[in-house]
Amino acid sequence: MTSILGIHLVLLGLGALLLVVKAVSLDGLYDPALGEMRIISEPTLGFPQIFGYVVGITPSGWTLQGMAAVDNLEDVVGGHIWIGAICIVGGVWHILSKPSKWAEGLFVWSGEAYLAYSQAALAYMGFFAAYFVWVNDTVYPSTFYGPVGTTTVDGVITPRTWLMLFQLIFACLLLAGHFWHGLRSRAIASGFVFSQMSFNPEGMLGDKQFNSGSLVSGIVQPYENNLQSGNLATPLNTSSLSLTWLRNLPIYREGLSPIARGLEIGMAHGYWLLGPFLKLGPLRNTDQALLAGYGSASALVVIASLGLFIYSIATFKGRTKPNGVLPDNITTYQDWSFFTG
Repeated sequence: MTSILGIHLVLLGLGALLLVVKAVSLDGLYDPALGEMRIISEPTLGFPQIFGYVVGITPSGWTLQGMAAVDNLEDVVGGHIWIGAICIVGGVWHILSKPSKWAEGLFVWSGEAYLAYSQAALAYMGFFAAYFVWVNDTVYPSTFYGPVGTTTVDGVITPRTWLMLFQLIFACLLLAGHFWHGLRSRAIASGFVFSQMSFNPEGMLGDKQFNSGSLVSGIVQPYENNLQSGNLATPLNTSSLSLTWLRNLPIYREGLSPIARGLEIGMAHGYWLLGPFLKLGPLRNTDQALLAGYGSASALVVIASLGLFIYSIATFKGRTKPNGVLPDNITTYQDWSFFTG
């Protein structure tokens, strides 16, 4: 797979550099600021200016548009020089190297899996390209594509709209294909035979063994192979990615005190509470918007704290161990009180 990836990167890099050759040495590019073609004789090569676009830093200030905010051809061509060189170097490295151990265990290694990975990359670029087309007037000049952010002119759909929709629709189709082929590849790697529509644990690829306690994601099976548990092992709740993410949440992460768990969870949620009430509440367009938002957010904090308090009384006062999985240091009433506080 790394060889396939490397070849694609080299070809993408050469494609980017071909645009550079056209812009610098042949007939140049159309400059909407001048309304004519011109040679780009001094492309931007400065690392901070080119890669600043990735985080929204442009020569005119910070913007949420990121790379789509580029407004001059020097930066456009300079960016293609950088990305072309990076793609070629990265492609050669991938062709000559082998996957590392952590990558071997993370990916499924089959033709259908490679197809799914490629579809995901194309879908991402399709969504980005749709946005780029819609907001950028330098690379997609209004002369040829119609006004930026406008769907129709005199009742006629603009070429910009058609191009944006093409990118968007195909990105959605590719994303759906990614999920379809990705789930199929994981199911096959887990031993599922689609021609028989049955699971064959002895047919799994690699050295993975069927274990009822840790079903490989990609198919739906009874959790822990127990038909009576009322729970299913799905590609979401049994994948290594999901489990790793859950284990690192503050409620489950090892080494945290009850107070530290509660503080981290409270901060993670609390900073987001005011915004929706302030910007989306019924008083959002009045002078009392901030006061109403503050009161609503405060009330929600009180309700959440009260709910945690009631849960502690119902669960821990009877001196019975709570249902479900909790860290050892919040399984008593006192520890839960520290966590809630």
